[in-house]
Amino acid sequence: MTKNRTDKNPEEDIKTKVILPLLLSLGFESNELFFEMSFPIRLGRFTARVDTQKQITAASPRLDILVKHNGTNLFVIEVKNDSVDLGDDDKEQAINYARIVHPMAPFAIVTNAKDTKIYETKTKDEISRTFRFKGYEIGTDLEDLYDQAFQFFIGYSSENVKLFCKSQFIEAAKTIIGSASERHKKFIPELYASRTALDDAFSIFLQSNKVVFAVVGESGAGKTCEMCGMAMKYQSQYPVMFYRGFNLVDGLSKSIATDFNWEFSSIYDEVAVIKRITRVIKETLIIFIDGVDEWTSATKVQDLGNFASKVKNHKIKIVVSCKKYPWDQFVSKAGIPTALSEEVSTYTLETFTPKEFHTLVGSYRKFYNFNGCFEDKVLDECRRSPFLLRVFFEVAEADGLEHLTLAAISFYERYFKIIVQYLEDYEREQGIFQLKSIARLLADNAADSIEVDTVRHELGLRVSERLLPILFESNILEYSSDGMNTKVSFYFQRFRDYLIAFHIKQWNSSADSYLKNEIAACVSNPVLYEALKLFYSMANEDKQQIFDNSLRINAERYLNLYTEILDKHFAASNYKFFPETRGKIGFIAEYDIKKCMLGMYGFRSIEHENVRIKFVPVDWQKSKDSNVTFLLGASGMHWTSSSNGFQKLSIDKEVIDNEIISQIKKLVEKCDLYEGNCYYLSLERVLGVLDKLNFFPERYQLGVRRFLPISFDTIDFTIRYKHAYRYFEHELIEEKKRVGIIQETWNGNIVSYNISFTAEDRAHIHNSATQAASNQDCKLKYGADIDFRNLEQMLTESLEVVKRFDTSINNFIIPDADFLSQYVHSGYNESTLKSLINRLFLEFLNEYKNIIEDNFSTFKKSFKLYSMMPVCLIIGLKYKPDDSNIKIAYCNNTYSTDNTVVMCDYDVITFDRKSGFAIKIEDATYTANSFRMTSVGSILSGGYRGNSQFQYPFSVLRGLVYRQINDELNGALDDFRAFFIQE
Repeated sequence: MTKNRTDKNPEEDIKTKVILPLLLSLGFESNELFFEMSFPIRLGRFTARVDTQKQITAASPRLDILVKHNGTNLFVIEVKNDSVDLGDDDKEQAINYARIVHPMAPFAIVTNAKDTKIYETKTKDEISRTFRFKGYEIGTDLEDLYDQAFQFFIGYSSENVKLFCKSQFIEAAKTIIGSASERHKKFIPELYASRTALDDAFSIFLQSNKVVFAVVGESGAGKTCEMCGMAMKYQSQYPVMFYRGFNLVDGLSKSIATDFNWEFSSIYDEVAVIKRITRVIKETLIIFIDGVDEWTSATKVQDLGNFASKVKNHKIKIVVSCKKYPWDQFVSKAGIPTALSEEVSTYTLETFTPKEFHTLVGSYRKFYNFNGCFEDKVLDECRRSPFLLRVFFEVAEADGLEHLTLAAISFYERYFKIIVQYLEDYEREQGIFQLKSIARLLADNAADSIEVDTVRHELGLRVSERLLPILFESNILEYSSDGMNTKVSFYFQRFRDYLIAFHIKQWNSSADSYLKNEIAACVSNPVLYEALKLFYSMANEDKQQIFDNSLRINAERYLNLYTEILDKHFAASNYKFFPETRGKIGFIAEYDIKKCMLGMYGFRSIEHENVRIKFVPVDWQKSKDSNVTFLLGASGMHWTSSSNGFQKLSIDKEVIDNEIISQIKKLVEKCDLYEGNCYYLSLERVLGVLDKLNFFPERYQLGVRRFLPISFDTIDFTIRYKHAYRYFEHELIEEKKRVGIIQETWNGNIVSYNISFTAEDRAHIHNSATQAASNQDCKLKYGADIDFRNLEQMLTESLEVVKRFDTSINNFIIPDADFLSQYVHSGYNESTLKSLINRLFLEFLNEYKNIIEDNFSTFKKSFKLYSMMPVCLIIGLKYKPDDSNIKIAYCNNTYSTDNTVVMCDYDVITFDRKSGFAIKIEDATYTANSFRMTSVGSILSGGYRGNSQFQYPFSVLRGLVYRQINDELNGALDDFRAFFIQE
């Protein structure tokens, strides 16, 4: 009697209604499924077949299902009633069946439709659900010690789809995505900088009901990089697939189905695959198509529109990139919107914002290890077309360029090579011909753009022929229209100039006489003139002389006189003059080819090259913002009307008046003459720098003597610590900006932000700086703190002098005050003040003498005080608690061969003309040549205008010395000038 099974499913129902459909859906053919008959089994050394019901019963094995593929046994399935819990007996039965078939099936499966267990036949181990095959987990449907068997167990689950999508993206983008070792590829993650506006627009799109998001832009604008960057960013949140337009040979939906069927074994049609994906995924599937305009299908617009409409509301979004010109065909045909236009959200790539571009350039600097500077026009061009940025950095790395300018011929050569690579083999010759022909036509017509009809006529194009679209799609050429006529021009006009100069005119290989005639003929043609300027900047010196011969001769004479005067008259201090080098000096100037004259000019260090005369071609009136001369090392750039553009000038007068004398006055004003033999001036400046670095805290209340002695090791550590502190402070600021703690405010190219450090931040900076400063081998980069670098330079120079005289710092020029007072100069008692004044002026005389002899050796007698030496300063002091007064008499010293200072009572010094300004001190009588009356306060705290960077008491001696030199300077320089110039 058969039991009533109204609430249970018998084994046959499970086989026919569950197992069989599942196996067929997994891609097995019906002739690969064997049910309870014709099973070959292994009996000892022989193979027997169990064919008949009687044989099956007698041999005992009652195998439910054997699954084969390509003639190989894959697994057996033992089916149980769904009311039966699976146990060890069922496991042993299934494994035994799998072992007796020949050849042995690798797996045995036991199922009751509600629960399924998979066992490895050989080991009897259960295959865990967490086991992964090729990175995939076993699906919930059913799972290969042998690859072929396991392939059929990979199921469509949300997790498996995401895993597959990740591997599909890696495979599809492997020819695009590069790295530090694969720099030839188009997208390098380390060089990617996202665009905020694009990110915002895409986030809105994901929440919208639109299906397609189009990233549209010119060639070289960074579309592929944005597609790769977005795909990499979002694949952590969504399943992401990636395709390139030219690979969609069979269409989008079929390409997707083919990818899944190859990996997942199921032979579904494209509709079934997409339905199955959307049924199991939890997140939206995002499909990226880079370069959809490169999809070769004639029906690509209709196919994409149809696909978009079908997957709408099915958790699928599509992201495409496309050039501007072809994209119009996707959304409109003959002025009528296409079906796709209803489903698309279009984003047009704009230039990077200043902040984004700053981040991008920083990434390139780090990746290519480039620390040089850029010509401003280079950055302008690269911001407009980021592709150029990659080319520039690759050239800089390959050629070891110090700075990036538009005058690097290797850049244009590489750019041209890349353009040629854009062209298919069959169109390469035609493309090069069209580029050169258009450049020639623009030059002939002296125009930046030319009508397309004119180009077609000149090229002899038939009606069916056209300018190669790839030249426009790749942003080499561009169209423009005034509403009536369509014109063509070069997107990057400097490339047009390069073609004209080196490929059409071929000035680099032309005869000198021909080039000379070309220069005269081309300056009136604006296009040829631009080509001339580019050629000049990259030409060798022989070719350049054809342009600038007379100017170059004058520049040579100018430079020769300048260096001759420095070497002969200022040998000790010549490195203080422009370009502030101890090495070889070159001349640099802006050069207007059209007017054949020089504009701004100056000097530069040429320690690492032999180009003594360097002219930078410019339109003088347009070059105000150019930084090229700066990049080439120019310093002291200036212009005078009297130089007459170096066409005709008095070289002697220009060099003496506008170089030597002008710079001497500035050096005196800055208190920055050569002081290599001035111990006390050097000591005072060392102490002044240390004070600026907060080496003497609370010195106004507690004085400075308590810090003595100061070892040179301590000073060295201090400067290393201050340098390191600034470095780690900068690093922390950058880190806080990266994580968003510090928010930047950008106003055009100007960035500002508020800085706030916690106590923990300060402790971290201090500890890091201390550790770095303690390691003398630690080398840290300098930041943009120019003031600190100047202080460090002054300290280093002055400390070298001090070290020649002492092993440490053991004294100060100005002693600590005897008592606290409102003013520093009224804090001394009378005896201390007398001693201070005596020592101060004696050191003043000695340091003044050393400076005059070292810096003005050939005309030192032109300085009045020096011409009196040996001199005796008689100083009368009237002591008062609030501010003492002094008189100073400058007298010839007839009693000593040294400079001396004599202190006396204030009233001893009288300005008595009748006595011949005689001053009697005890048994000695002195004759004064001049007098000075002042206060102690004026001397100690008044300083000198060029010495204002240091505070009292570290500026007193320097103020006295440089004030004296400045007072005498004009007269001395008049004598110096008269030696060279006879008027």
